[in-house]
Amino acid sequence: MAECPCKPENDHNRTALLIFVAIFLAFSTVLCIRQLYRQGDLITSDGIGYFSHLPSILVDGDVDYRNNLERFGISRRNHWPIGTAISWSGPYLLGYGVSLVKEGFELQTPQGGHGFPEQLACCLATIAYGAAAVALTYLLLVRWFEPLPSLIAVFGLFAGTNLWYYLLCEPYMSHGVSTFWVTVILYLGLRDEALTAKQAALIGVAGGMAALTRPQDGLALVVPILWHLGQHRNQLRKTLGLLLFSGFLAVGLFSPQLTIWQAQIAPPSGIVADSTPPALQGKAENLLHIVPGGGHNWASPQFRWALLNLHSGLWTWHPLTALALGGLLLYAARKLRLSLTLLTGYLILLYMVAAWTGQGQSFGGRMMCSTFAFLATGLAYLCTLFPKTIKVLVIVAALLNLIVALRYRLLIVEAGGYLKIWEIIGLY
Repeated sequence: MAECPCKPENDHNRTALLIFVAIFLAFSTVLCIRQLYRQGDLITSDGIGYFSHLPSILVDGDVDYRNNLERFGISRRNHWPIGTAISWSGPYLLGYGVSLVKEGFELQTPQGGHGFPEQLACCLATIAYGAAAVALTYLLLVRWFEPLPSLIAVFGLFAGTNLWYYLLCEPYMSHGVSTFWVTVILYLGLRDEALTAKQAALIGVAGGMAALTRPQDGLALVVPILWHLGQHRNQLRKTLGLLLFSGFLAVGLFSPQLTIWQAQIAPPSGIVADSTPPALQGKAENLLHIVPGGGHNWASPQFRWALLNLHSGLWTWHPLTALALGGLLLYAARKLRLSLTLLTGYLILLYMVAAWTGQGQSFGGRMMCSTFAFLATGLAYLCTLFPKTIKVLVIVAALLNLIVALRYRLLIVEAGGYLKIWEIIGLY
């Protein structure tokens, strides 16, 4: 797996920086302009749960989420993972500082950490993380492919699937952040060089953050584990020790989430317990009612549902993902071990989604956003085999995806239930 020799590394880094800047500036500008014509909170839906960690822990100094959730009209436990909030914390504090200054000059009433500057800062942070994920994916691909197929793959997949939607239209969701951390795992973990202690530590941190953001995404750690165990068999003991170090570090970073979930099992008086039976309240079994994924059906994963259902099927809404997966399978003919490693990681994440009971209202299979770099590899390989055909297909896919997204945004406001893809495109 030799590095692509066609351009100096500095050129690749410069291109990646341009990708990041272009996406971040364009999407941030659109978000700010859009908000000029809207009133109310930027943070909504699941974003309320992610965001509420910040004013509760950083401003109130506790994990009693009652007042923070009620600020958004919700009264329940906060089961949403804390990783997105941690990733947002720096920008959030900057936004909170702006709110304090405005309050000092009496330009706004005290918001208790829930003000518009804080919410905007978190949404802009999601855009930054998503843009960085796309840029890192490009740097990953140029290790194996020429720059042009790599560029077409990252922008084609970005425009033809749903990652851009969850950066621009719903940046309060966790998908941009989770995609970043999974991409970091691949970027750090898929190297020819022997694993070092520093790299193992960074992989562990990225794995812990991925798990804190969306618990199932922490399983992306299987990719560097499989890769390095097969890559350096003559240093198996050292490699295994470093990989165990990565795993222990990831688990250690995830442990605060367990503490917070435990606090939600027996919440302070006054927090509504949702639909949890009274007999289970305060008991360890109640963790299944708090942790996302407590409704997984491990023995009967619904792959057909995850890929082809009309409400949120990944292939139904974004057929380019099926094409990219096919490219990853074909890539086995050229780089068998790399292809199988990526396919294994992808299928594990797909299994986690297929075993779950649902993903709510969704623009396509949103829980698979974090597999962006996996699929981009397959699309880049297809672009090297059929450059003209793939260029046409990604342009068509991007245009159709934009039309579907516009229709989705128009109809979702009026929809009382979940929208089917046929309803979006008007064939019902």
